[in-house]
Amino acid sequence: SKVYVQRLEENLKTFNDLRNKKNTFESSISNCEYSITNEYSKEQVNSIVISNLQFKKNCYETELASVNSKISQYNMINEPDDQWIVE
Repeated sequence: SKVYVQRLEENLKTFNDLRNKKNTFESSISNCEYSITNEYSKEQVNSIVISNLQFKKNCYETELASVNSKISQYNMINEPDDQWIVE
């Protein structure tokens, strides 16, 4: 029915939004890790900068875990014409 297809399309949009968030958080975590490594390589290591980066990284990791948990609730179902994602 039309409502069913509409619901599938909404699920797909939500799923894609979650996947985009996942990519953003993973990228942010990598950036923090890079910055932390960079800071440690300096002659004068600033422990406050490292603490702040570590805190940000932990926040991103918490957000990522939440997004991954939501993503894991979705399943792919095969339709004759395409693939749909349902929750």
